Amino acid sequence: MKKKIIIGLLCMILIAIIPIKGFDLITGSAVETHAGTFEINNFPPVVEAADFIGDAGDLVTISYNVSDPNGDSVTVSFGSPLNSSGQWQSNSSSYGITNATITASDGNSETNYIVSIKLRPYCGDGICDFSAIGEYCGNCEEDCGECPVPITVPVSTGGGGGGGGVSEAYAKALEEEIAKLMGLNLYYNVTNQFTVNIDELFVELQEYEFVGKRISIDNYHINRSLIIGTEIIGEIKDSVILDTKYLTVPPGGNSSLDLLIIANKPPGKYYGDLILASSNYHDIIPITLKIIRNIVNPEQETLDIDVDVITQQVAPGEYLKFKINMRKAPLIIEEPEDVFLRYLVMQLNTKSLNLITGATVQDLKNLTNQTENVFYEEEEFELVNAVSFPKEIKIPKDFATGNYVLNINAKFKGKQIPVFVKFTVKVPWYNEEIFGIKKGLLLIFIILLALVWVAFVTYKAHYASLKKKQTIKIDRTTLPKKGPRSAYVGIVPEANRKAYIQLEDLKTHTLVAGTTGSGKTIAAQVIVEEALKKEVSIIVFDPTAQWSGFLRKCNDRHMIRRYKAFGMQEKDAKSFPAKVHQVEKPKEIYDVNKLMKDRMTIILLDKLNSKELNVFIANTIGDIFKNHPTESKKLRLLIVFDEVHRLLPKFGGSKQGYNALEKSVREFRKWGIGILLVSQVTQDLIGAIEANIATQIQMKTNDKEDLARVDQKYGQQIFRAVFRAPMGTGLLGNSAYNSGKPYFVAFRPLLHNTPSLKKKELAKHIHYSDLVEELKDKIAQIEAKKINVLDLSIQLELAEKQINIGKFDMAQVYLDDLIPKIDKKLGKKMSKKKKR
Repeated sequence: MKKKIIIGLLCMILIAIIPIKGFDLITGSAVETHAGTFEINNFPPVVEAADFIGDAGDLVTISYNVSDPNGDSVTVSFGSPLNSSGQWQSNSSSYGITNATITASDGNSETNYIVSIKLRPYCGDGICDFSAIGEYCGNCEEDCGECPVPITVPVSTGGGGGGGGVSEAYAKALEEEIAKLMGLNLYYNVTNQFTVNIDELFVELQEYEFVGKRISIDNYHINRSLIIGTEIIGEIKDSVILDTKYLTVPPGGNSSLDLLIIANKPPGKYYGDLILASSNYHDIIPITLKIIRNIVNPEQETLDIDVDVITQQVAPGEYLKFKINMRKAPLIIEEPEDVFLRYLVMQLNTKSLNLITGATVQDLKNLTNQTENVFYEEEEFELVNAVSFPKEIKIPKDFATGNYVLNINAKFKGKQIPVFVKFTVKVPWYNEEIFGIKKGLLLIFIILLALVWVAFVTYKAHYASLKKKQTIKIDRTTLPKKGPRSAYVGIVPEANRKAYIQLEDLKTHTLVAGTTGSGKTIAAQVIVEEALKKEVSIIVFDPTAQWSGFLRKCNDRHMIRRYKAFGMQEKDAKSFPAKVHQVEKPKEIYDVNKLMKDRMTIILLDKLNSKELNVFIANTIGDIFKNHPTESKKLRLLIVFDEVHRLLPKFGGSKQGYNALEKSVREFRKWGIGILLVSQVTQDLIGAIEANIATQIQMKTNDKEDLARVDQKYGQQIFRAVFRAPMGTGLLGNSAYNSGKPYFVAFRPLLHNTPSLKKKELAKHIHYSDLVEELKDKIAQIEAKKINVLDLSIQLELAEKQINIGKFDMAQVYLDDLIPKIDKKLGKKMSKKKKR
């Protein structure tokens, strides 16, 4: 005993005095190492993270959780492409799989966790790019549009399948279509792009039964997706419904194609083919459908059911509209019998089909409550012989988009008679959302914003244009004002007020000049309209036959639309009565004193050449001087010479007509006769003509000499303004107006019609105008014999009114009665006169 005590004491002493090299007293769990020393068991941090799945362009945010078994503080860091917060703003080209590392460290040990980021190709950038990111109409309709209907190849509907040659032809056509969708060329030397898990399909069903089948397709390409077109041909075309027209198979992966096969034909065998085609490869799966009689319910009488879908595409929350047609076949007993209808809407896939196969009514009700994208409804009624009625089913708002099938199951005399109709649930583009905003509202907002912007830019440009136009100072006190002898001709843009011309100022003659299309004829016709309204007689020498429009009121919508801007109304449009005469020979002479008695006379000179025109004008003006009209302080006649530049030698004329015109502008004013000249140029109308023209209106011109004249006379600002002047706006100059400074006038729209009369109608006016003049001469001869001609004059006046408004048949009625009366009273034919 003493020996054991001594040994124990010695051990304690040794422990106290010998240094312990392989053992430290620390907290924690100690384990023995291979070196014989002891160390703490320090557990590394624990990292948990979820893979991210989204679209290229999304903000990637990694969800993770870090814990440390030892309770130590942990530092977390992230590897590329994640930032220090565990986020990554991807872009449209960041599609595919990207790995990132999450590192957790407690100072003694660390844990590296790899998280996977899977981004789908970016859809919505407006570019359909299959080769780069695998986009096509099947997975990105927003960029690529709806998939087209494939090329139709004639398919034999006779016995057997689709027919080897026909199937191959259809498959090749489908290959070409897929190649177009993928933006690829056809490479027929490449084989085995994909494989199918079956070589053929045989299905046996009783009448009115149906079954769902799923086919798996593998993509052998590891670096690109495949688009596979699908089609059913042959006798089974109406008995097989495919869940999609185009199928996308990921690189190195597989996809499934669901088929719904319905026994909707009489008992027998039916053949056809399932065509699967990519851009350069296809597979043909023969399908045999055997339909046998319903051995459970072999009654002869059954139902024929036909369904017409009105809305092939419907949005969530809207109504699927269809029409049901039912009749007993064959009709054995024409008396009421109960029909129970079950309506089932479901997504077109094998899972849904398997759920409803053989399901009871209660099962379907439960399925509707428990499964998404399934809708169930039922009804019962009595059928005597046949019935046709419309039906609507509201698609729930929470239904996902995609291909759906409407199953109508009719229970009749113990038989179940199913009908399947395919349709699509799709959100209209305007209800799709971007950043939580519907596209339709966004488009309306963009359009409104664009309209506001266009209005702003237009207003800004208009304001800048107005500022540029404010190059002429307007003295309102010296502008012509409204009065009984003033003519409203348009608007003064710089002053924003109506523009007038005093009629008596037209006695000192007027020149309207401008290039073709500048509106010079319209400006001249506005002045003539105003003179006619003030009962001034008008004689127009018209070498272009374009003034006959005065005989009809304006029906030019473009012209009428401008009425409002000038304070006019559509009811202001009117015609002006006029005589129309055609000059055939240059030596014909018209008695101006007689023509002044008419409101307006249009003398057509379009059949005369330039030399003949000069002769006629010279003779006409000379005849006026011979007659010595009475003097007048008021304007009583306005003579219009259109295209007056044709009198100039430069344009083929002679000095004879020009000299006569020069004399007229000096002398006519004292007789109350004004001259209105319309010309394309003004530079050549110099000397006495220019000196005796008080009112000049310069429309837009491209003539270099006229522009130089404007520049020299008015300066650069007016020169630029005339060169840029819009159609219908001209520079008006009269020494009595605006303190002698020229100013711009935007001439008002016309009251009469702009186009001239048609040739046939114009010929009638010429005929009847000449006839009326002849009858007036006869009546004058009768009156000279002291015979009362009041009744004849009244009847002729009535005929004239009908002629002026174009009612020639009515005028002829008056004339047929009048001419014999005149000839009877005259007692002889009228003597030939030299003047009209």
